[in-house]
Amino acid sequence: MSGVDPMRWAEVRERVAVIVGYLTIDKPTEEDRMAHAARLGLGRTQFLKLVRTWRTHQTAVAIAGAKPKREKARKGWRALPAASERVMSETLERLGPDVKPSVATSAVTAALREKGLQSPDRSTVWRRLMAIRRERGFVADAGDVVVAECRVRLPVLANGTISMPSLLIAACAIDGRIIAALPLASERPDINGFAKAALAASRSGCLTADRDFADAFAGVDGLRQVGPGTARTNLSRIVGRRLGRLELQFNRTSRPADRLLLTEDDRPLDPADATLALESAIAQHSEARGGSGGFRLL
Repeated sequence: MSGVDPMRWAEVRERVAVIVGYLTIDKPTEEDRMAHAARLGLGRTQFLKLVRTWRTHQTAVAIAGAKPKREKARKGWRALPAASERVMSETLERLGPDVKPSVATSAVTAALREKGLQSPDRSTVWRRLMAIRRERGFVADAGDVVVAECRVRLPVLANGTISMPSLLIAACAIDGRIIAALPLASERPDINGFAKAALAASRSGCLTADRDFADAFAGVDGLRQVGPGTARTNLSRIVGRRLGRLELQFNRTSRPADRLLLTEDDRPLDPADATLALESAIAQHSEARGGSGGFRLL
């Protein structure tokens, strides 16, 4: 299911199963075509188009509906003149990745106005600053590893309830690779195994951890305990706002997870598919930052 929106996995699997079943018929009749199309809620022409696509590509991602429709194209924020881009980049490099976004916006605007150049909006400056942070993986005084909790904006159906998975993450402060990730909703989260993995990745023995989980690192001399909000901010700066295609949520705002189902084709994932989606996204994230392929949740 590589490249397929996780919220479309169930739908795409169903489509593939129906198409493959249709193709096993030696000499399909018009009645066969209409019956299989009806199983997918499609007309004859739409169904045959799917069949042709499958025959050509043999990949789930090529099936109509596999990709998310919710992602809106970003308009305008990349369309600054080259001179403005250059001044903005120079200003942000001078300020450094740990600068507050509001300070960065004011400084960039002032620098561009001084030269009579077009100024970007606040969101553009924020995105550029986040890109620098992701590239550098910089957080002052974080040590080698940052440990914090975040939620993944992925609807998961378990025991009749739709919720977003909450993960305890240990990330490398230098490059943002994910060292370990522990689902906190599991019956017996392996917090000790998580702590061992985080400590093993710390060359100096120095790490920053959310004080709510600091007991797992009891006796570690290089432990720096911070509040949950600071820990989550540090993690967002190091890791960024996404793991692969999956968006992360670092605040504790209560929002019904079923609101993530934006179209009638979106479906919540069962726990097994959610695990696959999370592991795939983390592997993709870490590979992009120089890590090895493959990842398993604890």
